Amino acid sequence: MKKKTFTILIMLTMSMGFIGGCSSKSEQGEKDNVKNQKEQSVLANGDENAISEESENVEIENPHTETDKQGIMDATDNPEVDPKNEIHGYFLGEHIKSYDESTLNISDNKDGTFRIDISITRLCSLENGVGTFDDHKMTFSVEDPNGENMVGMIYRDSDNSLVVEITDSVWNYLPNGEIIDGFGK
Repeated sequence: MKKKTFTILIMLTMSMGFIGGCSSKSEQGEKDNVKNQKEQSVLANGDENAISEESENVEIENPHTETDKQGIMDATDNPEVDPKNEIHGYFLGEHIKSYDESTLNISDNKDGTFRIDISITRLCSLENGVGTFDDHKMTFSVEDPNGENMVGMIYRDSDNSLVVEITDSVWNYLPNGEIIDGFGK
């Protein structure tokens, strides 16, 4: 009876996808739930002694993280959770406004900053801007056509197009609060 119950518990746990590598402290609640479910299942079958040392040491793996060979947490594939993948999935590259062909180009400088080039059809070309990424948006500064510093931010709208919002400018043609939206890949 002990071996049969233990085998059933292991099969049930494996089918739920909980057998895995390292677990973190935040997963302790999930671990306790699995352990309690196992204990209740065994008790329902009438064999309290069937819970073995091996069945209590089953660890749960968080499906949102990957662990490398050294046990260090790595990036997930979910852009909503991981900023690194959000940058690569949505921000980097060339973005074009379909109705006037204005462009927004964002490239990685490999030092934690990003190069921002914005070309607005029939208005201006803002080149060599420098941006940083934090909290799902990119903040940048660039020189306006008159040589003055212009500051803005780039973020995603509800349909994952990029929006450029000017937050600090003295140039009359792109004043504070100006929004240029619709940049898509």
